[in-house]
Amino acid sequence: MTRLIVLRHGETLWNRDRRMQGQADVELNARGISQARAAAAALAGEHFDAIYSSPLKRASVTARVVAESKGLPVRLDERLGEIHVGSWSGRTAAEIHLEFPGQQELYFAGRDYRRSSTGETAAEVGDRAEAVVGDIVAAHPEGTVLLVSHGYFTQLLVSRLLGIEGFGNRLGTLRNAHWCELRHDHGRWYLVTYNIGQDRPDDVIGTADSPAPRE
Repeated sequence: MTRLIVLRHGETLWNRDRRMQGQADVELNARGISQARAAAAALAGEHFDAIYSSPLKRASVTARVVAESKGLPVRLDERLGEIHVGSWSGRTAAEIHLEFPGQQELYFAGRDYRRSSTGETAAEVGDRAEAVVGDIVAAHPEGTVLLVSHGYFTQLLVSRLLGIEGFGNRLGTLRNAHWCELRHDHGRWYLVTYNIGQDRPDDVIGTADSPAPRE
């Protein structure tokens, strides 16, 4: 059995401003650093055989904060990066709606679409998410692995592995520096926990029932 703990990065200024990030390399703000340290403390009792991270700074710095207490290197993999939103990067939901009316309706209806003419589709992200996790499970067939990634990436990953329809629209977004646990046993995936961490009302950014960007 392989256990995966999938941790979302700490907060950025764009999270606070509710701006679409995608693969823009936005750094953690002071609150995000504090959240990463709190997650590291909460995960202190976990033994990890390996730590993998998206190379984007908000994720890789979060991963390194956790890794410092574990004495492990952080292995970067571009396939763990957030969905590429192209020209939508840095824009708010309201601004995107002006350019692409109906985007929110498509999301809540569970349909796929391309995030701007230069971005990715959810299906494309699901493909790379499934591929990278398959490689990680093959490398750690009996291990516990920490993956540090992004909000919408995690929704797509969990949906793909569990066969949930709707491209992540049925799952709420992980709060900043919150995590979920997945287990792979005898060829099947199981979701053990979702959105675990320090629950504080002012930490909630871009939940699935909010018009704020999730990506």
